[in-house]
Amino acid sequence: MKSTLLAVVLFSLSALAGCASAAKLETPSGFATLERDDTFAYRALSAKGVVIATRTEKNELKGNTEFWSESIDLKLSRSGYVKKAEKNVRSNAGIEGRQLRYSVDRQGREHRYWVTVFLKGDRVLVVEATGDAQHFGPLEPTIEQAIVTLKAD
Repeated sequence: MKSTLLAVVLFSLSALAGCASAAKLETPSGFATLERDDTFAYRALSAKGVVIATRTEKNELKGNTEFWSESIDLKLSRSGYVKKAEKNVRSNAGIEGRQLRYSVDRQGREHRYWVTVFLKGDRVLVVEATGDAQHFGPLEPTIEQAIVTLKAD
């Protein structure tokens, strides 16, 4: 289920051409850092299956944060995700971004999915967090704190 939720954003950002990613977070307490792979520069997992991940894509379309946020929202809304909130965020490193928060039903259980889009130079930095609502809910403050630790080379 987690991979399905994360895959949705991969498809929503398919217009972006991939490039080497250097977006990282400080791993929050209660999470374990997973190995980097071809899709994500950083991934961390809680014992109860909540995932936080980052990646960087080249902004070949030269879209701004509003453009990418709207593109993601359209894709997710069409896929059954219900937007619960949207807000501006700022990393501790001073990078401005936009966070979209969703819920979706998966096999009769509510799942939460947050995607936060930051722009730095010609790159789109994406932070994703997802998990079963029962486990995600209590971790929301921890996830919020982790997202603002975003650093990009």
